Amino acid sequence: MINGSKIILSVLGAMCVFTIAGCKNKIDISAYSENTLALNSDGSVTELSVEDFEESYYSQSDLEEYIRQEVDIYNSQQASDLLEGEEAEPVITVDQVQVADGRARVVLTYEDLEDYAAFNYAQIQTEDGTALTEENAQRDFVNVKDESKVSLSSIENLEDYRAVTVYGPITIVVPGKIAYVSSNITSWDGASASCPDGSSVILYR
Repeated sequence: MINGSKIILSVLGAMCVFTIAGCKNKIDISAYSENTLALNSDGSVTELSVEDFEESYYSQSDLEEYIRQEVDIYNSQQASDLLEGEEAEPVITVDQVQVADGRARVVLTYEDLEDYAAFNYAQIQTEDGTALTEENAQRDFVNVKDESKVSLSSIENLEDYRAVTVYGPITIVVPGKIAYVSSNITSWDGASASCPDGSSVILYR
């Protein structure tokens, strides 16, 4: 949760862990140990949040109860927008809440990126590479293959790439292979990139 974990983490502190067994189209982020957002190929989003946790103030059950309450409120609000006769399905699910060694891990899965952004008051979007804003057209990018600096206009076949623009420190995992990152990103590996404070852009395909 970039900002939204502030809804949950600022009160209790939390992290997410997710084990995907036989779950197609879902990215396995169980090996990650920092705040991570996985953009799954089916359009859903899996979020891993990690924070220090003081059990002297709150228990794991307190944390889980609080998170489930916030999620239930959001799901209820979305259900109220359905037309009569439509069946309500939760758009956010709580996959795991775990506390160990002074760290809390929480995994939430969202139906789509829009629900993630709304629940967390986060700024993040995905779009075709050709739809990147003028602001991004002025910044430097790094070709992850040889770590050379390039401009957006010099990237060939930009329409073949998907772009992720995110604001705030978080690791992004994409359903493909990262080809370019904005020059403020200094750490990446295949399908994941660690984004710092501020605006970051990832191009993948």
